[in-house]
Amino acid sequence: TMVNGEDRALERLSAALEDSLKIRDLPSNLTPPLDRKRDIGDRVESCQKDTMLGNLTSPECIYGDITSKTSVVLFGDSHAGHWLPAVQRIAEKRGWRVVLMFYGLCPSLAINPQQRAAVFGKSGLKQCIEWRHHALQRIAIEKPSYVILSNFQGYCAQADCRAGLSSMAS
Repeated sequence: TMVNGEDRALERLSAALEDSLKIRDLPSNLTPPLDRKRDIGDRVESCQKDTMLGNLTSPECIYGDITSKTSVVLFGDSHAGHWLPAVQRIAEKRGWRVVLMFYGLCPSLAINPQQRAAVFGKSGLKQCIEWRHHALQRIAIEKPSYVILSNFQGYCAQADCRAGLSSMAS
């Protein structure tokens, strides 16, 4: 059954994580190299500062081939920003345009605002709702080829998250 398959996968993941704790030296051939990480982090941080300073209209954070007809929107809370290096690398290989839209502590999913408040408190709730509204408007205007959602998983119960995702698809 699937449950047994999931149990085995979880056991393998757990073993791999335990093995990783024994690693003391990093490989010399990391891609991207560690000295490039700061550059990518600076770009993500610059986009985040705009929203944290009150720009709730989702600032222009565009990477890759800015003239490409194939565009990818990376949309969500701070977890979406974490995916930028991987998505950007794929986009560079394929000649895609990447638009990063993220706001820390603010899920892209249409969840009950009280659920978000229960996790993080009411601070920033109004700004989160406003940012999400503007981001969804931009996505509608942008008409991207792909939208990648990434969010902290603790905002809502699994069933509520699925309902929020379904409402975005309609």
